[in-house]
Amino acid sequence: MKLLTSNLLVQFSVTSFIVLATFAVLLSTVLSNRIRSQAQQNLVDEAVLISSGRLLKFLSPSDMESPMTGERYYWFDRFVKDYIVSAKTARIKLWGTDGTVIYSDESAEVGKRFTDNHHLMESLEGAIEAEIEAPDAESGLELQLGTVMEVYAPIVFPGCSQVHGAFEIY
Repeated sequence: MKLLTSNLLVQFSVTSFIVLATFAVLLSTVLSNRIRSQAQQNLVDEAVLISSGRLLKFLSPSDMESPMTGERYYWFDRFVKDYIVSAKTARIKLWGTDGTVIYSDESAEVGKRFTDNHHLMESLEGAIEAEIEAPDAESGLELQLGTVMEVYAPIVFPGCSQVHGAFEIY
C-alpha cells in the first residue's frame, strides 16, 4: 500500500482524474443550464410570435371585449387547433383586459374572471411573462407532458399601442 502512495505515477493519475472529473461536472452543469435557458427562450419567442402574428390575423380588437360563445367560439377554436396547437401544447387561453377568459381550449373556463394571477396582470400591462411549473391535475394532457412552461404575452394589434388582452400558452 505504501508503494502505491509513494509512486509518483499513481499520484499523478489520481490527481489528474480528480481534476478532469471536476472539470467534466462543471462543464456539463454550465452546458445544461445554457441549453435549458435557450430552450426556455425559444418557447417564449414562439408564444410571442403566435400572439403577434398568426393570432392577430384571426382576431380584431372587438373580439377581445367579451367572451367568445356560439359560432364565434366554434370557428376560433378550430383555428386554434389547426394553426396554433402543437404536440407541445397543454393549454391555451385569451384574456380580456379585466382578467376575464375570452377564449380557452377548455370551454368551461370561458367567461370566468381571474384577477389574482400576477403573470396575467403583468402581461396585461405589456410585459412578457414566463414560468416553469410542475404538472398538476388541472389538465390531463399537462400531466402527460410533465413539467410545462407557462407563457403570457400581451395582445397588441398593429397600429395600436394599447394592450387589448393577453395570450396564455402552456
